[in-house]
Amino acid sequence: MRNPRLLLPLATALVLGSLQGAGCSGESPADAGATAGATAGGSSGPEGSRCEPSGGGPHWLLEGETVTFPVTCATGLALPDGAIEVGPLPDGASYDPVAREVTFSPGLDQAAVYEIEIRVAQTSEVGRVKIGVADAFADPSNVPVVDPARYPEEYGLPVLFLSPTPEAKEYAPATVVYRGHTYMAEAELRGESSLGYPKNSFTLKFPKEDKFNEPDEAGGFTDRRKVVLVSTFDDNSYVR
Repeated sequence: MRNPRLLLPLATALVLGSLQGAGCSGESPADAGATAGATAGGSSGPEGSRCEPSGGGPHWLLEGETVTFPVTCATGLALPDGAIEVGPLPDGASYDPVAREVTFSPGLDQAAVYEIEIRVAQTSEVGRVKIGVADAFADPSNVPVVDPARYPEEYGLPVLFLSPTPEAKEYAPATVVYRGHTYMAEAELRGESSLGYPKNSFTLKFPKEDKFNEPDEAGGFTDRRKVVLVSTFDDNSYVR
């Protein structure tokens, strides 16, 4: 675990696979000769006038760092100044409508995943760009993740929050937050020699009516009553 305060992300404990984040764009253009279809923000204009607003990404940075990225039309459509609007923006972020650039310098209390809207009124389109701010847990002035539901991943990997930290090899009530869902579960310490390690292993047990689900990673990790979070440990049976 990173830090014993509040709900703590176990990003390195439960890695179910790389999470491929999607960038920000509208829907695919309609076939030639047809009328363009609806976008996330409504209907687009005539064929050939789609913007497909995009901010690229996903953009990942650590609290205290700065990211700057352009906001454009993925189709290359030329728009007048002020035609692209961005927001609402989190604290520490700004948008330059002339340069069409977003700059974000998150503080030490802003670890979260943000979805920022990009709007083009002229074509009635709305796109979104994803910005992930990783928790700077090693910084002495860091504030632990404020809202676990808004911190579902870190640099593309799923994050699981467990509270309180198990202290014995017997199940005790625990709260698990994963991908924005809160489970009322049970947790216990796992292992023997690894119990003395700085990072322990745990077994989580979920209720029958609310089983653990991760449908997208690890080939579909769904309807599980038990999940094991494994840390480094010594096991001579694997030495041949």
